[in-house]
Amino acid sequence: MKLRSRIRIRAKKASNTVPDFILFIGLLALLVVISIGHAYGSRLGTIVFASRPSPPLGERDNLDIFVADEKFQNWVRLTDDPAKDMSPAWSPDGTKIAFVSERDGNEEIYVMDADGRNQFNITENPGPDESPSWSADGSMIAFYSDRGGTRGTFVVDIDGKGLNMIVRNAFEPAWSPDGEKIAYTRDSDIEVFNIQDQSQERLTEGSGSKLAPSWSPDGQKIAFWAYNNGPLGIYTVNADGTGQKRLTDGKQSEYWPDWTPDGRIIWVRSSSIYIMDSDGKNQEVYYEAPPSAGYPDWFIPGPGFRVEPIGRLGVTWGEIKNDVLSR
Repeated sequence: MKLRSRIRIRAKKASNTVPDFILFIGLLALLVVISIGHAYGSRLGTIVFASRPSPPLGERDNLDIFVADEKFQNWVRLTDDPAKDMSPAWSPDGTKIAFVSERDGNEEIYVMDADGRNQFNITENPGPDESPSWSADGSMIAFYSDRGGTRGTFVVDIDGKGLNMIVRNAFEPAWSPDGEKIAYTRDSDIEVFNIQDQSQERLTEGSGSKLAPSWSPDGQKIAFWAYNNGPLGIYTVNADGTGQKRLTDGKQSEYWPDWTPDGRIIWVRSSSIYIMDSDGKNQEVYYEAPPSAGYPDWFIPGPGFRVEPIGRLGVTWGEIKNDVLSR
């Protein structure tokens, strides 16, 4: 989260036994601790997803939103509504989650705090609204909608204001990490919309449908799943449209690719979560047990933030730290 205002500190004159620079460092450290606690006090897990677990976690016939730690353990339920809640997406700073809900009779985009509180409908339209994706600064959400016969990718402020359509007949948008582009599917291919000049570029080639683009943390690659009269497979393509590559064998249906903070890819194969290197090597089961977890989104910190490496977690859920020097 970018700082939008300066904080001026006026300290009383220090005593002769306490140097001024020590007092200043102490006050600065206190401000950092307060800002971290305010920004991340409500963030729980590393992976957010939708699932239908059996009691006591949930009800088998009801899709709800959950978070889990980096090992897909310690599930915490965030939504509890008789209607379906699905397609969750972390905000760049990890303090909020956007998701799709049918609780109003049709698919709408909601935003909630990372602990499940303050759930708010930001689209409020009788047409279906799907596939939320956050802007890099966390101020807007891109999504697909079919409202009044007008289908395409829209953007809206997180308070529900400032609605605009950017590309017709484009769905499953994904905002780039630098905030300058939005990838989406149109006419069965992955395209990119450049926000600065509003140009559009097709990145993929070949027959079949390419779906659900997902940017790598460094913005250099896009993962997606595709099918061509057979099982679904996971692919990547460079952000400039070169190097399209199939990563999985497609012997089983595979979909919903996403990236880990260290640049690996997680995806769903049948009812299990798999993980692999960005070149398709070292494929292995990451989580395999009913109930299945769908629509996984792995929290990737934006500029100025980082996550402690696996194995060095300060608490059960991991510890988000503010890198003050990067601001």
